[in-house]
Amino acid sequence: MSFPILLADSGATKTIWYWVDAQQSMTYTTTGCQPYYATVAELTARLRAELLPLLPPAPPTTVWFYGAGCGAAAPRPRVVDALRACFSMATLDVSGDLLGAARATAGRAAGICCILGTGSASGHYDGQAIVDQVPSLGYLLGDEGAGADLGRQLLRAYFYRQMPPDVQRAFESRYQPDRHQIIQQLLDGKQPSRTLAGYALFAAEWKTHSFIQALVASRFAVLLDGQIAQYEGVQSLPIHAIGSVVNGFKDLWRQALKTRSWKIGHIYKSPFPVLLDYHRKKLSQ
Repeated sequence: MSFPILLADSGATKTIWYWVDAQQSMTYTTTGCQPYYATVAELTARLRAELLPLLPPAPPTTVWFYGAGCGAAAPRPRVVDALRACFSMATLDVSGDLLGAARATAGRAAGICCILGTGSASGHYDGQAIVDQVPSLGYLLGDEGAGADLGRQLLRAYFYRQMPPDVQRAFESRYQPDRHQIIQQLLDGKQPSRTLAGYALFAAEWKTHSFIQALVASRFAVLLDGQIAQYEGVQSLPIHAIGSVVNGFKDLWRQALKTRSWKIGHIYKSPFPVLLDYHRKKLSQ
């Protein structure tokens, strides 16, 4: 396989692209390419408007795309078709973001991998593939411990009058939350998970407050006990995690694993640049 190559890590909020040739690598950021929320035409238009003008003139020979929603058979072809429309001569490899996270954190060793960004996902990785996965149910039924979940819990705590006074005042000052407007946004918006996750930024800003720490710890517990505990080997395999939420609350994550006597694995904000090294080694073999 030859250079240049293009790698992507795509979530609900943003896509990070890495252009790699024999001499250098460059990074670009566009909006997310979640196939559940966009048609092929919309994804293609987004790539042509946001990505193609940034890239060097030489077309990539290979595109590796790891994306939220791309681990499922039904929505994956939308991303494949959009990429094909933009990179007609390239070899395309489209996989779920969970496989990318597992390759970045575990490499070629077995482990259990979690994603905690806008949404959450988890899986048992055998060093080559995801061999078991408790299904991710999205922002409506799942996404425990992720940004959308934390945002939902903060809104509930605010409207149910469960926030301490200082947190409540700060939350009101930041968002001026209106119940009807928020519900309408979630019902009418194209990406409601991003809307909810936007409120999780408040948790990051108030991360040292006991109320926020207790809220985040409780949602990590729901994820660990509800999903991660179901995997075979959970007592012996390292538990890796990737994403902005877990990276921002890594001390609470480590403590939650320690309490359960589970092995603490790698914690990264993003699969890059480690995933880039994984593919560089693959190319050199």
